[in-house]
Amino acid sequence: PLASGRLRGETAHLVIWLGIALGIGAAALVSGRQVLVALVALAVMLGYSPLLKRRGLPGNIAVAVVGGLPLFYGALAVGLPAAGIVPWVLAAWLHLTRELVKDLEDEAGDRAAGRRTLPVRLGVVGAVRITRWACGVFFPLALVLPLATGYGGVYAGVASLSLVLLALAIVALSRQRFVTASGLIKVAMVFGLGALVLGRVV
Repeated sequence: PLASGRLRGETAHLVIWLGIALGIGAAALVSGRQVLVALVALAVMLGYSPLLKRRGLPGNIAVAVVGGLPLFYGALAVGLPAAGIVPWVLAAWLHLTRELVKDLEDEAGDRAAGRRTLPVRLGVVGAVRITRWACGVFFPLALVLPLATGYGGVYAGVASLSLVLLALAIVALSRQRFVTASGLIKVAMVFGLGALVLGRVV
């Protein structure tokens, strides 16, 4: 809507700031710790476009950390912050792999815009190698961390579907089919979230 001119920039800013006020207000109803975490996340998001996006990997990490944060944030809201750490780590790492793949998709545009993403700095081949490594690291993380912290066998069954999709994404990366890899990782995220939920309630 913004790019097409159907939504004015001022209207978008109003909606954003109303959302921020609502979010901080809701956090204040829970605890001071909830507000503090919300403010830190807000600071990262506000700094992303002007500071972090153009720097490549730091921007990827910022998006991944904030993208996985709701799993920790929810645990913090019910007074069990430790229970949210493993889900946060897993969600953030998987999110990071997709951010790296998206940079591979956007290499030409990022190069033209002067952004220092991994494909721009290292070339596509080098960036693919690092992205595949990041995907590979997720496998032991996704199996060892949850099972070591009390997730049930149902978790492993559902998470295996996520890992199969991630393996297919690695193959797609090797063939430089970046759009396919990105889509596979996105679906893997859905199965991963399902595994985390079912691993606790079943």
